[in-house]
Amino acid sequence: MEQRKVDGIDAYDFPPDLAGHPLLIWMGEDYLRFVTTELLRKFAEQDPGTQMVIIKCEAPPRLSTEADSATGVVRDVAVEFDLTMLLRSLSGRRWRLRGVGKFGAAGLDQPEGHTLTVAFDLRSAEELR
Repeated sequence: MEQRKVDGIDAYDFPPDLAGHPLLIWMGEDYLRFVTTELLRKFAEQDPGTQMVIIKCEAPPRLSTEADSATGVVRDVAVEFDLTMLLRSLSGRRWRLRGVGKFGAAGLDQPEGHTLTVAFDLRSAEELR
């Protein structure tokens, strides 16, 4: 089991070979930091003060692309991670969430820049005692 700390969060089983992957460069130099930071931001929007304690990648990520048919240049990239996370609310309640983290970049071929999407499709939530 591969383990790494990312800003105080224990991260498990994320593929190290995705680091620096050319199709994920829009995530920055550290895709795992992007994944944890963006998901935590989403959870904190719903419940300010939420902390992520653990995040685990449960299966190899699924990567898909869309390219311009004339030039072959990649326009859009999407990656999905099957995840299990342990979150702690500001009040001290702890939750285990399972679901799919979805990250995308559209318009990578546009000189004015691209747009990012981040979502988490929840499969199950369990409060831990």
